[in-house]
Amino acid sequence: MKNALWNLSGYEYWCRDISYSFTDEQKYGNFILAKTENNKLIPLYIGQGNLHCVKDDIHYSNAKKMGALYILVHLNEDEEMRRKEMREILAKHPEAYAPNVCNEKDDRNGKGKR
Repeated sequence: MKNALWNLSGYEYWCRDISYSFTDEQKYGNFILAKTENNKLIPLYIGQGNLHCVKDDIHYSNAKKMGALYILVHLNEDEEMRRKEMREILAKHPEAYAPNVCNEKDDRNGKGKR
C-alpha cells in the first residue's frame, strides 16, 4: 500500500507509512490517517492544514492508538479548497466521526484542527 495512489471523492491522494516525514516543499494539504481491514481503507481521522504539524496533533496519537498505519495526502496550498475537500470527504465517510474514530461533528465546517 505504501506509495500507492488513491482516488477519494475525485481527489488523488498518495499513501505513505504513518511515520512519514514531509519535505519542506510538502507544507499544506489534506490528509487522512487510516488503517486497513479486509483490504478496505478505514479512515480514522480526516484533516487539513500544515502537514508538518500533523504528528503534534492529538488526533494523530489517537489514530495511532486505533491502529492507523498510513497517512494519505493530497498537497494543496489553498486553504479554502482544503476545507471544501475535507467537507466533501467527511460527507462521504461518516464512519470517520467520533465516538468510533477521531473526527468531531464540528469538523464538518472543514476547519479541522489546524
